[in-house]
Amino acid sequence: MNEIPGYRIVAGFRTDGVAYELRSTDPAADGPYLDIHLPDATPSGDHFTAMEPQHAEVHARAGGSVPWAVLYWFLGKVMSIGDLSGLRGPAQPLPARQVWIHDGKRYAVGPYTLSEDDGVTSLIEVVPGESLTVRGTCWIPWPVFRRFLEAVERSRSQP
Repeated sequence: MNEIPGYRIVAGFRTDGVAYELRSTDPAADGPYLDIHLPDATPSGDHFTAMEPQHAEVHARAGGSVPWAVLYWFLGKVMSIGDLSGLRGPAQPLPARQVWIHDGKRYAVGPYTLSEDDGVTSLIEVVPGESLTVRGTCWIPWPVFRRFLEAVERSRSQP
């Protein structure tokens, strides 16, 4: 089932791959705006062939927050398809100031304000166990997003 109270998953093909979007079922809602894009390894072919998971991206846009339980439901459904089943292994710990560097770009997680001088590409605010909120618009590489979720989850389980 691709729907729970208040939210649904919409999957669709694009010219360069497939996207799984998390949408609110309330037409008046402001968000969430979150989708996972899987690039096609054979875009000129007759069928979709997903690239390796490290090429997938999470597209997030400001507007509304995603409750933690809804986010995990969405990710569980998308990961059950199998195209994102790679990249297993332990999560990297949250680095100082919660900034990751991936392919030369900086990604930040935290409840604080960063200046443009920090060179941060994207800022995700998290209230573990409650919600995820994105500031701005960003494409977050799947490995960064997945490691971020694992690190947040691990921090929740520590005393």
